[in-house]
Amino acid sequence: MNNTHDPAYYKWNKRNHNYGFNKKHHVAIERYGVMGKPLDEMPKTVKVGIYNLATIPRENLGIDSQYQRALKHKQISKIQENWDDEICDLPAFYLYEDEKTGKVYPQIIDGQNRTCANPHDEITGRVINTLAPVERCLQANNPKTKSVWDVHAQFWCQYVAVTRLRQTDNKFVKGLVKAFQALGYDPKDVTKFKSEVTDISGQIGKYHQTMYNAIARELGRVPRVGLAEADKASFRAKVMTDVVTIIDQVFKREIAEHAEGTVTNQWGQQIWAGLTQFLTDSREDFGVGGSYDVDEIIKIMRRGQWRMGGTKGKYQIVETINDYDNIADKYKAKDIKGVSKRNADCWQRLIFDMHKYYQRNN
Repeated sequence: MNNTHDPAYYKWNKRNHNYGFNKKHHVAIERYGVMGKPLDEMPKTVKVGIYNLATIPRENLGIDSQYQRALKHKQISKIQENWDDEICDLPAFYLYEDEKTGKVYPQIIDGQNRTCANPHDEITGRVINTLAPVERCLQANNPKTKSVWDVHAQFWCQYVAVTRLRQTDNKFVKGLVKAFQALGYDPKDVTKFKSEVTDISGQIGKYHQTMYNAIARELGRVPRVGLAEADKASFRAKVMTDVVTIIDQVFKREIAEHAEGTVTNQWGQQIWAGLTQFLTDSREDFGVGGSYDVDEIIKIMRRGQWRMGGTKGKYQIVETINDYDNIADKYKAKDIKGVSKRNADCWQRLIFDMHKYYQRNN
């Protein structure tokens, strides 16, 4: 069952996962007295207008360590310094009842920084038990309606939603993690595990966002408008897997040398967008429209033979990311029909011309 708004799903989900609540990941934030201790019984809730409110001792509140983003201690300090009961928004709670023990675990869905900054021993919040906690957390931090989470925190929250709630991986979040793992990488949430990040997959959230947006451009074009969601998801999965594979095979040595800088830097700059656009663009003389051979693309990029326009003649060898970046600047300096000065478009054209040169000369 994948439709998480279907009542039948919740009947199944509550029996097996109690709306995706996982006691193993329900933890305390001891520094701020949020101790994660269970209550002996369900707290009293009061209906006020459209809200269900409950006042809970801070020692009984906890968070889910798997999907909640890392705490922002500077932000908490600023909230503490300027605390005013009358203007502070209420946090949102989920109340999990253990059917075996009867214990109740109040969990903060939204507002963990505000809760930590709250000076009171008892904290009032909105009780929201109608959807899984991770889903409500995603909704509460939707970039379309609220200032966006860090892209990595958003990615890993989506990963938890897909894995824990058995949702269909339409955005290829879990799939991308597996794709990196299959190539020997160790993806981790860089916002929480900086000291443990050892390779470029620490930036997986940014890579996913870049590829997803590039694919969305193609899905919005006439040939693919109206595709079923399952077909769109299949297209994303294939392209993202291929992009990761191609980049790994072509730049393996350079990627290994970059390992120490993966915590703060997105390795590869524009290649994640440019290559994705080239592989997906269905317009004539812009890309291959999803019809390509991965091994051939790897071979072409490894050879690195490039010439502006892909015409016959003397070529230049392109090997490193810096080589690509320097050549992309040449496209910016020229007025090429249909090619904007946008970085990703210049990288796309660069790879297109490499491919064109190979096709003409082989």
